[in-house]
Amino acid sequence: MARYQMNSFIPDKFATSLRLAVKITEGVCTLEDGSPLPKMKSGASAELLISPWDITDDAARNFLLNERRVEFLPSGTSLWARVKEDNVSDDLKRLGQHRNAWPNNPGFFVEIGVTAPLTLVVRGDGRAALGDCACKIPSLRGKDCSSVNEAYTRVSEAFEPSRRSHTGNIFNCVYYELGNHLHPLRKLRDEKISASSTSSQASK
Repeated sequence: MARYQMNSFIPDKFATSLRLAVKITEGVCTLEDGSPLPKMKSGASAELLISPWDITDDAARNFLLNERRVEFLPSGTSLWARVKEDNVSDDLKRLGQHRNAWPNNPGFFVEIGVTAPLTLVVRGDGRAALGDCACKIPSLRGKDCSSVNEAYTRVSEAFEPSRRSHTGNIFNCVYYELGNHLHPLRKLRDEKISASSTSSQASK
């Protein structure tokens, strides 16, 4: 049985996944200390974090670093930041709304108004992020923000002051309206990436 040195593992007690420090030598991936990777289930998925300058094929590197902008949501859209109602003071509860997230997941939400077209920046490696976009927070006297990320942080600071960190994955924490329900932005993100990839392939 292979023995793994502890310095090959990067612990994160708040993560739901395991991070492994690895190295690649002549195309073979091992743990950083040179021992083999632990046995994994067939079909296991993982992410490889690597400096783009370690990719020796210029064309492949340029493709992976290439960015394209995709229309995401129009100006005037209302987004909804989900916050834990237990963390919200009584005087602020009147400034939020109880909404139902799909499929049947009610919660407490604070509105973020998008006041300019919102785009999705997609890289060749599949990673995506929201572009900067002017936003307002009606419940905070129309506070101006330069991005959805900033708006979510400001909402969290105001409504959940006891949180140790006021950042979060906005694709999971911020929602958009579709029909009678709210859906996390990750749903729309995945749909937009899939549609743009299909369009790009069709144009070749």
